[in-house]
Amino acid sequence: MLKARITSEYHLRVGDNVGAGADVFSQLRAAGIGIVATCCYRIDGEAHLSFIPGKPREALEVLSAEGLEAGSEDVLLVELSDDPGAFAKVLEAIASLGVQASSAYVTPAKEGPALAVIKTDDNAKVLAAFEAGEDA
Repeated sequence: MLKARITSEYHLRVGDNVGAGADVFSQLRAAGIGIVATCCYRIDGEAHLSFIPGKPREALEVLSAEGLEAGSEDVLLVELSDDPGAFAKVLEAIASLGVQASSAYVTPAKEGPALAVIKTDDNAKVLAAFEAGEDA
């Protein structure tokens, strides 16, 4: 059985100034909020931050206090085994359910399993299947 849960991933666009992402994550750190997973990238000269905070409600309060408006959406957070092809197996299991994954990334962990963050068009269906043991 794959261990998974549905959680919220937050999204911010923070412009194109040097250190904008560092500023956001420093503010969260100062408030005692850890980051479970993150994916940062640049599109058309603008930095985009996607992340799952350890304390979601508190993270929104910090961002709001800084004048930052975060969007959010539900994603699957899936623990990966340390076996070759573990991520591929998770994606294959999702596809076998007829569910479309629109984005996915993996964040490694020093201790414990790596985490896959996956956006699908039916998180509830995937979670129910994983909980029922319908995984690869």
